[in-house]
Amino acid sequence: MASNYTVQQGDSLTSIGFDFRLNWETIWNHPNNAALKNLRKDPHVLYPGDVVYIPDMDPRLEDKSADAHHKFARKSALDRFRVRLTKDFQPRANIPYTLVVDGQSIDGTTDGDGLVDQPISPGAREGKLVLDGGKEEYEFALGNIDPIDTVSGLQGRLQNLGYFAGEVTGEMDDDTTDAVRAFQAACGLSETGEPDDSTLAKLKSEYGC
Repeated sequence: MASNYTVQQGDSLTSIGFDFRLNWETIWNHPNNAALKNLRKDPHVLYPGDVVYIPDMDPRLEDKSADAHHKFARKSALDRFRVRLTKDFQPRANIPYTLVVDGQSIDGTTDGDGLVDQPISPGAREGKLVLDGGKEEYEFALGNIDPIDTVSGLQGRLQNLGYFAGEVTGEMDDDTTDAVRAFQAACGLSETGEPDDSTLAKLKSEYGC
């Protein structure tokens, strides 16, 4: 039955679609979600309190013999875990790692830009990245980055990129202004400390979303 769903921290369209057994594109492209689509632009970066319309499922009919056994597999889009590892703002290229998500371990090696890129379940909420045989461990709350045009989204990206050491509070305080200014200096932008359009565009490019 069609309904409205209020976004919680950590939700994305892929996780919502997974929970409601719908393709995320079916939800995102429904006319009732046009205003949300225009507001957020990116279906994978929603904000707590956003309201998503969940349409009815469109039944799929299969013509199969009644006197035989049949197997049906549910298809669902995978999410991706992406993080870029740096040291002193330089990529940590070709570093072996183990990514642990929902108890499953995935071994890999960062690429030349220090990028970890692995497919994961849309329902995953936590992950852990293990480096150097366990000497380094980093825990991640998956899907918790807020839209870039919110202060909490600004703080979260600056924090993950190493410019902001404070807590993600959603308040544009002095520490956040200093972090914006440091990011602007590193990127050759005017050091205003204000998250103007050019700064947000560069931040989105550097962060990836």
